[in-house]
Amino acid sequence: MGTIEVFEVMIGTLGRKRAVRVYLPNDYSNNDRRYPVLYMHDGHNLFTVETSAYGGIWNVHQTLDDIESRTQQNVIVVGIDCDPIKRLSEYSPWKSGFPGFLLPKGQDRHQGGEGDQYLNWLVQDLIPMIDEKYRTASVNYMAGSSMGGLISLYAGVRHPGIFKTVGCFSSAFWFSHRKLMAFLKAHPNPKLSVYLDLGTKESKNPVLNRLYIKDSTEVFKLLKKQGYANTKFIIEKGANHSEKSLAGRFPGFVKWLLKL
Repeated sequence: MGTIEVFEVMIGTLGRKRAVRVYLPNDYSNNDRRYPVLYMHDGHNLFTVETSAYGGIWNVHQTLDDIESRTQQNVIVVGIDCDPIKRLSEYSPWKSGFPGFLLPKGQDRHQGGEGDQYLNWLVQDLIPMIDEKYRTASVNYMAGSSMGGLISLYAGVRHPGIFKTVGCFSSAFWFSHRKLMAFLKAHPNPKLSVYLDLGTKESKNPVLNRLYIKDSTEVFKLLKKQGYANTKFIIEKGANHSEKSLAGRFPGFVKWLLKL
């Protein structure tokens, strides 16, 4: 089995501590190979039920262990925990203009706007730290769900050349959809590979559920129009907004990512 190391870092520009969870492939200690790195948001939901926000996990380690056993291919995963209070702020470069009833209960409708600070730390501090500490191949990917999908797509376009591929699961593009679309139109990066997915039952709120589907579809169509040659878009019938659904689609993403 692969191993998971956990350490704490400081996001200097935001003045916040953060746990980072690093999955190392099963054969990491048995060779001198270098591995590509998949950076993932909401790291506490990836590996262990004890740290999960809602009791479910992506089972990232088990999926990668299984793929490695069959194909001898694997990646290092760097899972970055979210801030339980500032998650919406860190995962969007823009404020949300949506009415409060469309946001999670108790969240300020005007949250958002710290995405660039979060990503600047990730690109300028965390990636060099990971490259120094582990045997990386200087090939970076990024993935996340919901707001993590939003910030992953933004990161891939905002930092061309840093991330080769982004995975956007059940993305909350509705949070800042107009600003996101305007940004994508103004900054095409067709060399970026983009994976998009969602379910048909992302939200019990019918308005929000339609937005999940409509907004992801619009993003996909725009990327294709702009010449993004390597894109994949999946709509899973009946799937909801849960770690169980994400765990079910994650193996397909990895196989697509590694061209297996």
